[in-house]
Amino acid sequence: MTKEISLSFLLNVLRTAWWKILIITVTVAVAVAAFTQFLIPKKYESSIEFYIINTSTTSEYTQTSLLAANEYLANDYITIINSDKMIEKVAQALYDEGYGEFTYKQIRRMISSSTSSESSTFGITVTTTDKDIAYCIANTIQNEAPAIIKNVTRPSYSSNNYKKTTAPDGTVQYEKIDESDLECVKVVREARLATSHVSPSLITYTFIGAVLAACAAYCVFLLVKLSDTIIRSESGARELINPAITVIGTIPYWSTSTNEKSI
Repeated sequence: MTKEISLSFLLNVLRTAWWKILIITVTVAVAVAAFTQFLIPKKYESSIEFYIINTSTTSEYTQTSLLAANEYLANDYITIINSDKMIEKVAQALYDEGYGEFTYKQIRRMISSSTSSESSTFGITVTTTDKDIAYCIANTIQNEAPAIIKNVTRPSYSSNNYKKTTAPDGTVQYEKIDESDLECVKVVREARLATSHVSPSLITYTFIGAVLAACAAYCVFLLVKLSDTIIRSESGARELINPAITVIGTIPYWSTSTNEKSI
């Protein structure tokens, strides 16, 4: 005997077991919320944003090519920020502030980066379970990164590092810029101490847990219904047998009630 899975059959499962599904869903949602609130470590972020200063004065750049060039520079600068020279500064700052010793690998795991193809900026975000440590790392990068980047990517003499000036008589002059005065990046958004955690999200985790619990509960009741081959009524018999077969009679079930069982 087989059961045909139709829309009415699926709706019937939901109609007969909705209150059980609701109880399971609410129970799981409460459990997930409690687990998220009290057992999952909260993470905090402190982020900074740098603006890329293109030291070339050539006018051959279009806006699109300039943004593309700056995106390449952003990737280079991010690599420098993740270099041992920068991480060493961060580790020393953490030790000096009394946060203990951190390995380079531990520090790099806290640091993430992002670039933009639509602007000449890139961001550095520090994420950890201690908001003070996150701020210390971000603040150190903010203070040390411009000098380290400038030292590593010191402009070559082939660059057009000249300052254009116009004399009172209208004469245009170009003055060589001292490399020590050149900047590669500038901080446009400073690091701040986090005031609230960024993860885990209580609402998101609870919602996902509730949805999964409801789906799992429904699937369990559906499987139970599909595996139930006991015939309790004439309509139940017709669901399990070929509709072309005629039901010739019923046998009363005298021991418990006047209900009949079909055969």
